Amino acid sequence: VSLFSAQGTSAPAPPATPAPIEVGSRATAQAEMIDIEARVELEVESIEQAVSRIRNLIAQSGGQIVNEVVEDKATSSGAALSLRVPAARVQQVLGDLQRVGKLLSKKVEQKDIGREYHDAAVLMRNLEATLRRYEELLAKAQGAEQVLEIERELARVRTQLDRVKGDMQWLRDRAARATIYVTLSAPSDAVVEPKATLYPGLRAVSVLDFSDDSGTRAYLGGGPSL
Repeated sequence: VSLFSAQGTSAPAPPATPAPIEVGSRATAQAEMIDIEARVELEVESIEQAVSRIRNLIAQSGGQIVNEVVEDKATSSGAALSLRVPAARVQQVLGDLQRVGKLLSKKVEQKDIGREYHDAAVLMRNLEATLRRYEELLAKAQGAEQVLEIERELARVRTQLDRVKGDMQWLRDRAARATIYVTLSAPSDAVVEPKATLYPGLRAVSVLDFSDDSGTRAYLGGGPSL
């Protein structure tokens, strides 16, 4: 981008984005970062008591319940909870959860996000270097047009930098705390076998006889019924 001063004389144009920073073997070495996600399904006798026990064990583990949906009605009952617990204690918490009720299913997934975090860190350093260069150019800018051009570039780079920093914060949190999704359900009702029952009552009966040549005859009767 060529920038000019108000007098029409050319001024030094802002340089292109600096070349990516070369990262040596020491810089590329990153700590292991694992994103752990687990799903547990339990059958419990009491939804309310099970939720209370889970709240207590999560508090003891230093974790947090980030989402909780509970339904405990006569016609239907169940609960769904989303938990965040320190990654170092995830196995302990999973073991504690299995003692809350009958384990129906469990699934644990682990994803290595170390490379993703490393790439974001390199991009952040490149953006910071670009930002410093534009700030230096802004201090030397001549004329309103040149100032506005550099400020637009500064705003663009700052937006990218904020987004990358936010992504890195999210990745650090995913590595530091495991996510556990817990589903609670009550035992299904037992099938009730039908029982034979006697119902006493009265019954009336009428009969028409068309076999006689003399005419139709009617017969009435009645009696008790079971």
